Amino acid sequence: MSINGFHAIGSGSEKAISRLLFDEFRRIHRLERTLYDCFDAKANAEMASGVGYAWDAAVITAAGIKEVPTRIKDLIEKIWAKYTRSPFEQHNQKQDIALPPEDWQKKLQSFSDSIMGPIYRKGEKQKSDGV
Repeated sequence: MSINGFHAIGSGSEKAISRLLFDEFRRIHRLERTLYDCFDAKANAEMASGVGYAWDAAVITAAGIKEVPTRIKDLIEKIWAKYTRSPFEQHNQKQDIALPPEDWQKKLQSFSDSIMGPIYRKGEKQKSDGV
């Protein structure tokens, strides 16, 4: 949408764009980080009146549009709930949202790979598949 690679619309767009800039989001980030950063920006946009909690997500590639499944959106919400908490507070009390599983990053990478296909990961060698 722009030179920085992202845009937002609606009553919370200023807060969402500000959060993406603060997080130093770049269009070269992998899909799993993009999904997380977009949810983080949307959650920050909830400070604007009229922005509710519900959200949708879809990934648009040359192969078409793929809706992000509920299980991945739920996982992102759990990751966000864990990592946006203040380190000065104890969070051993009953959580308002369950924390993510230990293998959350692997689950997001698997979803990302299923959409984006085999691409290089930083520090990893790609398996030979004739490409």
